[in-house]
Amino acid sequence: SIALEGQRESQAIENEWRALAPASERPTTDIARLYLIDAALKAAYDRGAQADELQPLWKPRNQALRGLILTARTDTVTRI
Repeated sequence: SIALEGQRESQAIENEWRALAPASERPTTDIARLYLIDAALKAAYDRGAQADELQPLWKPRNQALRGLILTARTDTVTRI
């Protein structure tokens, strides 16, 4: 399903981000946005939401993770 594709994509992006940015160096504002999206996803799954409600939540989560990866890569280049 489309929601499952979004979830798989999100897991892959999150793994990439975690590998790039140690927990102590992660930007807290962006993390807070990610936590809000995760809370909305959890609530949707808890109520048995269908793919048409889940997919719009996975998309911004993946975008937020991509932003965190970009930040982590920029920080790595800056430190060198």
